[in-house]
Amino acid sequence: RRVRRAGRALNGALGQRMRVAATLRALPEAMLPFSVIAAIALQIPLTGDSIGLLLLVGLAVGPIRQALRALEYRAAFRVARDRLAGALGERAEGGEVAAERATRPEPSLELLRGPLDRAWDDIGEAATPVTALTPVLRRSLRRNIDVAGRFRGDDEGLAEIAAFCGLLDPAFAPEGLDTRLAADGPGVTEARRARLALARALAFGATDLAINAPVLLLDPEGRAILRDLPGRFSVRARLVSGDLEAL
Repeated sequence: RRVRRAGRALNGALGQRMRVAATLRALPEAMLPFSVIAAIALQIPLTGDSIGLLLLVGLAVGPIRQALRALEYRAAFRVARDRLAGALGERAEGGEVAAERATRPEPSLELLRGPLDRAWDDIGEAATPVTALTPVLRRSLRRNIDVAGRFRGDDEGLAEIAAFCGLLDPAFAPEGLDTRLAADGPGVTEARRARLALARALAFGATDLAINAPVLLLDPEGRAILRDLPGRFSVRARLVSGDLEAL
């Protein structure tokens, strides 16, 4: 349902943008015909001055077309920047770094039982999802965690997140953050995918997490990570357990 709502909103915004872009592209081409129609309607005599004016209008079509196209490109750039601002950890207005969100939720840990649809409706759309289905890139552990590049040059901070999530185990990451990963690589279990998703969300700077990874609740180390998560990183964590009655 969230995808459908977002798709409808995106289609509407795209249609509106296409209408504006089409208008901007058509305006220069319509200048000369409109000028001729206006001259005929006003019964302007066909003299050297009027012909020269029409020629000047024709010469102005090219520069005006380029100016309007520049405005269109600028609008497209602003849209793209606004979409990427969150992933880059920057505020769209002025390009100022805004790693901290204006309103941070109170650190907490909550377990949501029952059907998944109802749990997701309770969570809402603002939370960052954490699941065991997170894709594993054929890159280093560093790039798999810091996909937004917020920790470039700060291996110490990134290592703190990786260690907290249990990803620096020598059996899994013998070369630390430089260890190369692959989706079908050894040790890439469902539990480690979930921990990687959690580390990725923390490195992204998310403060409201919707954790749909019951596998994290099945071992003492995973439960310890979830228990200490709110106090360690000041986040709101809501765990979707479904019908896992053992918990």
